[in-house]
Amino acid sequence: MELTNQQNTLAIYSDLNSQMGALTQLGDAIASSGLCGCTKKEQGTLIAFTCIAEQMTPIQFNRKYDIIEGKLSQKSASMLAEFRSKYGGDFHWIATGDDGKKATLNLIYRGRETSIDFTIEEAQKRGLAGKKNYRETPGEMLRSRAITKGLRMVCPEIAAGVYSPEEIADFVSLKSPEVTQDGSCFGIVSKLESLLESRENQANDLAIKRGWIKDGQTFRDIEPERAKKIIANPAPMLALLDEMAMTIEAEIICEEVK
Repeated sequence: MELTNQQNTLAIYSDLNSQMGALTQLGDAIASSGLCGCTKKEQGTLIAFTCIAEQMTPIQFNRKYDIIEGKLSQKSASMLAEFRSKYGGDFHWIATGDDGKKATLNLIYRGRETSIDFTIEEAQKRGLAGKKNYRETPGEMLRSRAITKGLRMVCPEIAAGVYSPEEIADFVSLKSPEVTQDGSCFGIVSKLESLLESRENQANDLAIKRGWIKDGQTFRDIEPERAKKIIANPAPMLALLDEMAMTIEAEIICEEVK
């Protein structure tokens, strides 16, 4: 399926001039409808391109994706559905999070089971629990974060370079670190943890290789100025960490085959 989508995308690129008029027209209609939070014609054209490349209707696109703060995001429920239907995984909820305390997801993949929690304490630590969505629908928010946290650990190829609406909303809030009267930033470590905790081993390895920390330290020891730069623009580092996770997964598969 993935290879077919890549072939379709390449086919569109090879004959883009003849299709651009239709893409633009469809994109204008999508932008006018406000589908997926689309507010600009350029976003509508991108949605139209994605629909054709992935051979889906705009309604199917709306089920899978959102546009949050101008960024394309995949819904966490869609990621979990792909985990089962496309990658052969399975899952069940040990705790749904509807009690407002903890969501626990059990992921079953390639014969291994992994349980992942996301708790209201974690949300509080990251400065998220006071947000409107966490107050009004805590179960949905806890489940969403448990899904993305778990899939990035167990099957990173699903979420590599793609973020859920909840994650993007968190990134936006992280771009403006709180500053105290003396000019110092508050909660930098907790903000880094919000970004990197689910990828801790890879984050520590990368920070050591880049000379940001020493052996025995963790990403939490990164100097504040560098940490603020990572918080302000997390996408490049997260993409590197996703690549590292996929490489590790490939090595594990090779060992299993031997």
